[in-house]
Amino acid sequence: MWSPSGWRPRTGREPSRGRCTARPGEGRRGNADGRASRTSLGHLLRILPRSRRAPLGDHLEPSSRLRPLWRNRDFVLLQAGQLLSSAGTSLTSIAYPLLTLAVTHSAAKTGVVIFVRLVPFGLFSLVAGLAADRWSRRGLMIAADAVRVVAIGILAGLVLTDDVGFWAILSVAFVEGVGATFFVGAEPGALRAVVPRTQLAAAAGAREARRSVVRLAVVIGFRLAVTPDRLVGRVESVRTTISLLVGPVGPLLAGLLLEATSARTTVAVFAAVGLALALWGTLS
Repeated sequence: MWSPSGWRPRTGREPSRGRCTARPGEGRRGNADGRASRTSLGHLLRILPRSRRAPLGDHLEPSSRLRPLWRNRDFVLLQAGQLLSSAGTSLTSIAYPLLTLAVTHSAAKTGVVIFVRLVPFGLFSLVAGLAADRWSRRGLMIAADAVRVVAIGILAGLVLTDDVGFWAILSVAFVEGVGATFFVGAEPGALRAVVPRTQLAAAAGAREARRSVVRLAVVIGFRLAVTPDRLVGRVESVRTTISLLVGPVGPLLAGLLLEATSARTTVAVFAAVGLALALWGTLS
């Protein structure tokens, strides 16, 4: 290399032109910051509970020897438990307004109880989903049903002792709604854990059919046991009965069609029916 004093040998590698060189101490400080950030992240991950989410059902059986759903013991037990839980939920949704109306003789307070019963679904649905991903779904469903049983048992005891009031009904409705929210949040994941992936569509169809049958049975039993003529009148009673009976038919047909065909066929059929009804309503 040429210098004013003459040629001198190279003593080391020169920095490349156009490249930024680090200042003294910057590398050590950057490494320290990286280690600190990694330590903080690791500490945070250790604080959070580990995910115990069960995998999808591919690990259950190879596709070459899949059993029918009715021979899947875990699926049958899950559906039996959900059948009882759905029946209890449907019965309580009818019992709360009737009990409130009999105790308070106020339609406004009856509406408040119905609203409070549904509030937990809006408040805790996200929390229920996160809990179902973090902890055992089976344990979460059992705990949720236990809370509901205790709450309804307390309300039944108050009714038997003739000491039930509006605030007691309101409190029990809210607590029971919280339990129902966590149960519903854990239900889909529990289904995926006991059914192979290739049978998920059929299992979902069976679940919707079961729900619709429960709704139909509860509505028919309620209409046979209660005569609402003094509440809404004879004509309104007939109209309400028809609407309640027709309501679960859609999910029932969707579940049966989904189990017999496929998801695409089910969506196409219901889209065609909806379009036909819309055109008929527009032209008529």
